[in-house]
Parts: sequence; structure tokens; C-alpha cells
Amino acid sequence: VQSTDYLLSLLRCTTLWPPSEKQRKGVSASRYLTLRKHHPPEQDELWNLCKNLIVSVIPDAIYNALAITSAFKGSPHVDNHDTTFQHVIALGDFTGGYLCCESDDGGAQVLEVDVNCKFARIDGRDVHWVSGWTGEIYSIVYYSTAKEHWTDRVCQSKHTKWMENFRMNKS
Repeated sequence: VQSTDYLLSLLRCTTLWPPSEKQRKGVSASRYLTLRKHHPPEQDELWNLCKNLIVSVIPDAIYNALAITSAFKGSPHVDNHDTTFQHVIALGDFTGGYLCCESDDGGAQVLEVDVNCKFARIDGRDVHWVSGWTGEIYSIVYYSTAKEHWTDRVCQSKHTKWMENFRMNKS
């Protein structure tokens, strides 16, 4: 993944974070920001840094919005408005913070995906969450709610296989 130093420093000091009372209800994060593809000009720099980050490694990523969080504590949930799978990366100095999802066997097994400065792919329309962590963590979730981006859901093992192949080809 290209250098994330500037993006991380921007996340630390940006004034774009909404006040806590205006953040998404039911989300436990110290800060939560949603950026849309069509956004106000003051969000251009952050949008473009995130866009350049994913395009540098996953040029065909499908998304029309970003969920950017600081210190996200996620319990199991489903993103009902998503229309396709998500790409996720976490930045900062932290341990833990795995992206967790249920395996294809009805949730009998939990998969923990390392997103520490690495892209992962899951379908947010299936149950997922973030494991406990220590340190400083910022997460960027690339997702879409656009009808034209609709994809059928596929089992998590296909996303896991994609991640294995993707990471092998990038090393």
C-alpha cells in the first residue's frame, strides 16, 4: 500500500469530523465521518487521498461512499443499504482491530481479517464487526449504496480467496 503517512496525519487533525451528536446513531466511535462521491469542496482532499490509496492497489474497486472512523468499536451488524461488497483498511499504531465476519457455515466459525495497513474485502450485507484493539486506529470503509453497483452476494470464502490472491500478487 502506498505511503499512508499524510492521510493518517490529515485524519488526526482534520476539522471535518462532525460533532458527536450528529454522528450516525448506534455507532460507537470517537469520531465517524461519511463522505459521498458527490461531496462538498472542503472534503476534496480527504476524498482524493482515500481514492488514490485504493486505486493504487485495487483499480477496479467499486464504491460511492466512504465511512471513516476513529476508535470504532463495532458489535456484530449488517449494512443493509450496501449494494455490493466493501473494501476496508485501517491505519494507525494499534494491535488487534481485526475485521471479523462469519464464515460460510452459518456463523459456526469466525474469520478474523488483518486490516492493519492492508486492504480486505467482505460483503457488509453479511454479519461483520471489529475485534477489540489497543492503540490509535482509523478505519476507512469503501462501500456503495448505488443501484448500478449491485452485485449478488457471494460466500465469504470467495472474498477470502480474493484477499489471499491479491496479497500474494502484491508482495
